[in-house]
Amino acid sequence: PPPPARRRGVLIAFLDAGPAHAAHRGFVVRMGLIGLGALAVGGLLAYALAGRMLRPVATAARAAEAIERPNERLPAPAAPDELGRLVVVLNGMLARLEAASDRERLFLATASHELRRPLTALLGELELASAEGRTAADLRGSLALARDDAKAMGRLVDDILHHAKAQAGTLRLVETETALEDLVREAVTRSRRSLARALEVEVGGVAPLVVRGDADLLRRALENLVVNAAVHGGAAVHVTIRGERGPDGLALHVDDDGPGVPVEERATIFDPFGRGDRARTVPGFGLGLAIARDVARAHGGDLTVESPRPGADAAHPGSRFTLRLAAARVA
Repeated sequence: PPPPARRRGVLIAFLDAGPAHAAHRGFVVRMGLIGLGALAVGGLLAYALAGRMLRPVATAARAAEAIERPNERLPAPAAPDELGRLVVVLNGMLARLEAASDRERLFLATASHELRRPLTALLGELELASAEGRTAADLRGSLALARDDAKAMGRLVDDILHHAKAQAGTLRLVETETALEDLVREAVTRSRRSLARALEVEVGGVAPLVVRGDADLLRRALENLVVNAAVHGGAAVHVTIRGERGPDGLALHVDDDGPGVPVEERATIFDPFGRGDRARTVPGFGLGLAIARDVARAHGGDLTVESPRPGADAAHPGSRFTLRLAAARVA
């Protein structure tokens, strides 16, 4: 018999997925809540940890805001960490600012005192000139003394202004090329005019060099050194100048045959108004060496002192002041 005929159809089955979706949604919600909780707990822990770590910073910041005087310092943290090193650096900066402030106060106080001397003398001469019974010769004498006091006060003001500009870095150099021999000769001539007594100067070793720099300032620096040697030296002043082209540049040596510079005064001898006990008995304001060093440093060099001077005998130890100029300044 023939095979039976095949019948084709579609079987449709229905499955209830509601419980599965509900379970999935519940799982997602639970995971989200757990994640939010973990995130909140982590945030709180991070906030607490950051607050604990930054508490010393806040303490240091409050201490810094409370500082009103240069002699105050930040409290050092107990732990030697990065913050501790930062506090040490800041305290070092405050110490340098305190030292600079002390130098400025001392400079202003000393400058005021030094200015008062010629001003008082000037006022005294003017009052004396205005007194009754003064003759024409007396008036001329008083006016001459008053003029000298005014010149001394003007020189002091110029020196103070010069040093202030040098310290502020605003000292401007008028660059020229000048023969070293001319600088030495003119400085010695000016030194002789500025001193009241005879000046014996021995100049040797002057090389035919050309110096690039501010000729007026260099002459003034060398004049200050020669006058300083004459005032504090003995019977003669020996100026030896040697020109050396090389890494050390040019060395200008000014030797004297005086008693020398005491050890305890060598650290402050180049400070403005830094005059030792013996120097207070001689004329001057105590700015000559400071200005000479300013000029040397403005030309890339420096000013140093040796006492006793090389080759000196025990009876006349003397001093040697060496003004050095950078090699680029010598041709």
